[in-house]
Amino acid sequence: MEQLHFITKLLDIKDPNIQILDIINKDTHKEIIAKLDYDAPSCPECGNQLKKYDFQKPSKIPYLETTGMPSRILLRKRRFRYCSSAGHFNFNCHSQAQ
Repeated sequence: MEQLHFITKLLDIKDPNIQILDIINKDTHKEIIAKLDYDAPSCPECGNQLKKYDFQKPSKIPYLETTGMPSRILLRKRRFRYCSSAGHFNFNCHSQAQ
């Protein structure tokens, strides 16, 4: 686990809600598996706290070359379910993950 924390510092990821889970060395590139998860915000419609939805939408983010190979971060972002009156999903949007 300490190694994954070191990688977060090496990649200069400042958002404490992003956790590095694994690193996979493919033949042509490196994949850094990470997740973005945080406490549920309030519903903008009614103010109730949103519930976590059990699906995380993955994003493929190209990153700098490391050891001569291209890298990309596969970031799983948490989704939240609005209350039943609003009835739709909200992707979390962190400025640091963009």
